[in-house]
Amino acid sequence: MLNAASGYLDSHPDANNVLTAAVSQSPADARSSVRGYFIGHPGELLDLKNIAQPLSDLRGQCNTSVSPDQLAALFDALSG
Repeated sequence: MLNAASGYLDSHPDANNVLTAAVSQSPADARSSVRGYFIGHPGELLDLKNIAQPLSDLRGQCNTSVSPDQLAALFDALSG
């Protein structure tokens, strides 16, 4: 799943830029900019939701959540 997301974002630099910038924004600003981008690009939102579906399914099965900080740490660990 992470390889699919990374490959997708590499081929969609505008989406990648919005998500990368959101990390350094306040939660409200990040939510607004990400929402604004994907409202204008619903196909990209659907693509990323499909890529993330296994994680969503796992979260539901385990009745737990994963924080954005935990996901960012995982991406950092896999990128290094």
